[in-house]
Amino acid sequence: MAKKIKCPGLLCGSTDVTQIGEKTRTSVNLNPLHPFTLVNTKSAKKQKFHCNKCGRIFTAKI
Repeated sequence: MAKKIKCPGLLCGSTDVTQIGEKTRTSVNLNPLHPFTLVNTKSAKKQKFHCNKCGRIFTAKI
Protein backbone atom coordinates (compact mmCIF):
# COMPACT_ATOMS: atom_id res chain seq x y z
CA MET A 1 0.00 0.00 0.00
CA ALA A 2 1.09 3.55 -0.66
CA LYS A 3 2.13 5.75 2.23
CA LYS A 4 -0.46 8.40 3.14
CA ILE A 5 0.95 11.90 3.51
CA LYS A 6 -0.49 13.73 6.54
CA CYS A 7 -0.06 17.36 7.54
CA PRO A 8 2.38 17.65 10.49
CA GLY A 9 0.43 20.54 12.06
CA LEU A 10 -0.54 20.06 15.72
CA LEU A 11 -4.25 20.68 15.26
CA CYS A 12 -4.58 19.71 11.59
CA GLY A 13 -3.37 16.19 10.72
CA SER A 14 -5.33 16.29 7.46
CA THR A 15 -4.61 13.93 4.55
CA ASP A 16 -5.95 16.47 2.03
CA VAL A 17 -2.58 17.61 0.64
CA THR A 18 -1.31 18.51 -2.84
CA GLN A 19 2.19 18.18 -4.19
CA ILE A 20 3.85 21.51 -5.00
CA GLY A 21 6.97 20.77 -7.00
CA GLU A 22 8.82 17.64 -7.91
CA LYS A 23 12.58 17.73 -8.24
CA THR A 24 14.17 15.30 -10.68
CA ARG A 25 17.72 14.11 -11.07
CA THR A 26 19.13 13.37 -14.53
CA SER A 27 22.12 11.19 -15.35
CA VAL A 28 23.71 9.74 -18.47
CA ASN A 29 22.67 6.21 -19.36
CA LEU A 30 25.62 3.80 -19.35
CA ASN A 31 23.61 0.61 -19.86
CA PRO A 32 24.63 -1.12 -23.14
CA LEU A 33 21.35 -3.08 -23.24
CA HIS A 34 19.35 0.14 -23.76
CA PRO A 35 21.32 2.03 -26.44
CA PHE A 36 18.49 4.41 -27.44
CA THR A 37 17.91 5.71 -23.93
CA LEU A 38 20.36 8.58 -23.53
CA VAL A 39 19.48 9.89 -20.06
CA ASN A 40 17.87 8.48 -16.93
CA THR A 41 15.59 10.62 -14.75
CA LYS A 42 14.71 9.87 -11.13
CA SER A 43 12.49 11.81 -8.77
CA ALA A 44 13.89 13.17 -5.52
CA LYS A 45 13.07 11.31 -2.32
CA LYS A 46 11.91 14.37 -0.37
CA GLN A 47 9.17 16.45 -1.94
CA LYS A 48 7.20 19.57 -0.98
CA PHE A 49 3.51 19.38 -0.12
CA HIS A 50 0.80 21.97 0.63
CA CYS A 51 -2.02 21.25 3.09
CA ASN A 52 -5.38 22.31 1.65
CA LYS A 53 -7.00 22.59 5.09
CA CYS A 54 -4.54 24.81 7.03
CA GLY A 55 -2.23 26.10 4.25
CA ARG A 56 1.01 24.77 5.71
CA ILE A 57 3.90 23.97 3.35
CA PHE A 58 6.07 21.02 4.42
CA THR A 59 8.50 18.46 3.03
CA ALA A 60 7.89 14.75 3.33
CA LYS A 61 9.75 11.62 2.31
CA ILE A 62 7.87 9.31 -0.03
